[in-house]
Amino acid sequence: MIAPAVLQGRDRYERVMDGWTDNTHADAFTHTVRLGDDDRAIEVAVVALPSPSYAIHEARCRALRGALGPGVAEGVAALAGAGMVAGFTRRAAEATGGGPGAALVVDALVEVARLARQVAKMPPERAARAAGGDPWVCWQLDTTGWVDLPNSCFTYSDAGKALFGTRTVETPMQPDFYSPQ
Repeated sequence: MIAPAVLQGRDRYERVMDGWTDNTHADAFTHTVRLGDDDRAIEVAVVALPSPSYAIHEARCRALRGALGPGVAEGVAALAGAGMVAGFTRRAAEATGGGPGAALVVDALVEVARLARQVAKMPPERAARAAGGDPWVCWQLDTTGWVDLPNSCFTYSDAGKALFGTRTVETPMQPDFYSPQ
């Protein structure tokens, strides 16, 4: 019988995540994640550049419920300068160590990296190109605004690109998506 560690001594395990992004800097966003379960809850906030570097300017972590092991919060702060790119989970795990709450903090940092891929900062004049609702223009904005999108899925593959002009393609994109006010 499989006995997951999170179910040891209980019948149910639940983890709750809340995450949001704030447009707090001219060149960066603040991504905040709160992650909690029955044992502890933490908050991680990261100020980072958008694509392509996803470089962390500053990072902080605090316990909301339960304790964090020594060095976990300092390890998060030490991630300043790192990019939230390939290898980030490993770097986060090394920085936070293996003490109490470290694994939860690493999971929150992964969620921050996911949030970072959902926002962009383009010059307003470039983002204004989306105002016409032209899907081809928005596709081009997407693939240049997020350098990790090309060939990441069908939509941004050569096969997806080839569909433009062969059928109706629609987009809900607006300039504020590419250049938040």
